[in-house]
Amino acid sequence: MASYETAAAAEDGLLLETPKPKTNLKGLVAGAAMASFVLGMVAATAVTQHTIAKQTNLKSKHNHDPVYVTQKCEPNDADPNVHVEWVDYDKRFGETGWMCVRNAYGEDVDVVNYDGDGDSVDDMFEDYYYSGVNGDKKKYQANHVHTGCDVAAVDEYEGGGPSPGTVKCLDDNFPTNGLGPASLAVQATRAAARYYDTVPDGEPLFNDGGYFKYNFADDMFEWAVDGGAGVEYAYDRDAYDDSYKLWKAGHGWNPDDNAGFYKVSLDCDYNSGDKPTCWLDFKCLQAWVDDEDLFGDC
Repeated sequence: MASYETAAAAEDGLLLETPKPKTNLKGLVAGAAMASFVLGMVAATAVTQHTIAKQTNLKSKHNHDPVYVTQKCEPNDADPNVHVEWVDYDKRFGETGWMCVRNAYGEDVDVVNYDGDGDSVDDMFEDYYYSGVNGDKKKYQANHVHTGCDVAAVDEYEGGGPSPGTVKCLDDNFPTNGLGPASLAVQATRAAARYYDTVPDGEPLFNDGGYFKYNFADDMFEWAVDGGAGVEYAYDRDAYDDSYKLWKAGHGWNPDDNAGFYKVSLDCDYNSGDKPTCWLDFKCLQAWVDDEDLFGDC
């Protein structure tokens, strides 16, 4: 079971009271027989109760695709690949939509069966899910996911970002530092390129056998371009307006002890077809200078 910080969900309004079925009947046509009135009441009540029980996705209610992302959908040491992904159909919960999954991108989808409080996710409905030994009824993660979204993630920014804790599309003005360090590594593995002075057009972040990951114990990134032992990179999440700054940790925690560093930021192509595509740019820049000319030693 994943280990998370426990949140006072009830105080935050994340636990819901069980709703009572309500019948909303329009006025009957004047002069209708009393028997018809009674039958109409019974039929309307039955339909209302059935709707509450089934909780089907009524897309006419929303201007976005269905979102079933459980609270605090963030990577952790036990499940470092946790992220938000579109699921065509999950057999366990019987739903289709954006969900919290534990698989790496490109692997078979594996929807998480726990939420960020470490509670089990036992059943999902349109606007809430049941969780934990007490069967608590919880809201999903706040979300603002437009239709036609290609990649969505949780804006985790804790320093006053535009929508902390909200599921958003990467192409929707998503701040790069809205990705926590572990989530940055997940997205970098999905799609990223690195740029330096001799490769201004960019190349893959790593080659076959290489990797880029977040080390939870050391609070650093580990990067191996061609595989083997990785190089540790320290980071500053707030070095720019919304971008990351990475530098080789072997030279100390002070980035100015390095000749160069990487500026990491989200980039999107809005003319790539039906859906915008987004990736992370790792640009090697020289320390001690104010311009952003590409550098070669990062």
